[in-house]
Amino acid sequence: MNSYAISGPSIRELARTFQNNANIITTGGILASIPLAFFGAFFTGISTTVLATKFYNAAGIMRQWSVTDRYGAGVRITLTSEYPIESRNSVRKATIR
Repeated sequence: MNSYAISGPSIRELARTFQNNANIITTGGILASIPLAFFGAFFTGISTTVLATKFYNAAGIMRQWSVTDRYGAGVRITLTSEYPIESRNSVRKATIR
């Protein structure tokens, strides 16, 4: 999944959105696992932690972009990693300068 912002304010907003999503996933995972038996809670906790970590990492990447002078920047989230991108349809990792 590529997420891309086209201005400084939208880069900062995308960072906040990823951070908020990670917080919601973490809280929701905890609340959802409370009524489950041990194994259900265990697996729910693992899956929500993995997903929340991806969003926390994406938020960090967008915060790094926000301190640059770029007008457009983004992040690509895959099953195995998260990394910065320089264009909307990019599949290559960019260097944040």
